[in-house]
Amino acid sequence: MDKNAKIQREFFNELAPDWRKGYPASEAVFNDLFSSFILSGATVLDVGCGTGVLTGYLAKRCRFVDAIDLSDKMIERAKKEVCYPNVSFSVADFYTFIGSYDFIFVFDAYPHFSDKEAFAKQAGRLLQPGGTLVIAFDESREKIDAHHHGMADGLSVGLRSPREEAEVFLPDFSVVGSRDDDKYLLALRKRN
Repeated sequence: MDKNAKIQREFFNELAPDWRKGYPASEAVFNDLFSSFILSGATVLDVGCGTGVLTGYLAKRCRFVDAIDLSDKMIERAKKEVCYPNVSFSVADFYTFIGSYDFIFVFDAYPHFSDKEAFAKQAGRLLQPGGTLVIAFDESREKIDAHHHGMADGLSVGLRSPREEAEVFLPDFSVVGSRDDDKYLLALRKRN
């Protein structure tokens, strides 16, 4: 595990007991962001799943969900809060994770992946041809960046516009959706 991963694990382990208290994300928010990307027979990877805020939503709509996070304390909570037979939770590092998926969802976690080139390559390895990567936030980019501003080194990096973030994924992916208003979304399809 690299230095940044250790810093992040410790940081999120400390936050796990109170994570998402009063969290505003709801089924309506998730429908707004994700309904056009979900297929009922899909296999899905939920990256940086935390306490499973999105995992339950995905589990009700997909065939199988692997949900991963660096924080063992977040995964402990997720296992208690999200109980579906088609979900598997793992303490894992996305950069070294192995699997094959129709979709990868990264909800409210993308700034915590500082090596964007390595992230893009790993997403390409994990997605089946024609698979889709969806990076999303239930708040505006400005609010996200303000929230992460001043965090310790190794915890997060700024979020660029969807067009700018997409550049690191090209030419292996094509943009199939983007949004940069009161919510943020970048959806990319892996080329065959």
